[in-house]
Amino acid sequence: MNFKSIGKVALACSLFAGAAAVYAGVGGNTPGGSEFEEIWTLIQGWSQGVLGRIIALGALIVGIAFGLVRQSVVAAVIGISMAIVLQYGPDVIEGIVTSTAAGADLAQVALLDNGMNIANLVK
Repeated sequence: MNFKSIGKVALACSLFAGAAAVYAGVGGNTPGGSEFEEIWTLIQGWSQGVLGRIIALGALIVGIAFGLVRQSVVAAVIGISMAIVLQYGPDVIEGIVTSTAAGADLAQVALLDNGMNIANLVK
């Protein structure tokens, strides 16, 4: 690993740590944000509506064309991936951002084990 790549990793880690510190400073809840609801709804509608389908179809066609030229299916797979992300990306983002464990007891949350055997501590 050379110095440039170490510097990039250090920069990314410091930006992540700074964002985490700001997020923790507001108690995990970002204040306000209701003024951006209309923009989110507009972009989500574009992505999952006719515009998103047109962009996805265009990406698929360009991917297939590049795949034919390069005689590889990788470009077509990238086009299909872009179509999937355009259709389901906003729902995934909204699910991650708005997810809570409200109404779940500790045993249910502990079932979401991350390999650290937290579920065994609850028993």
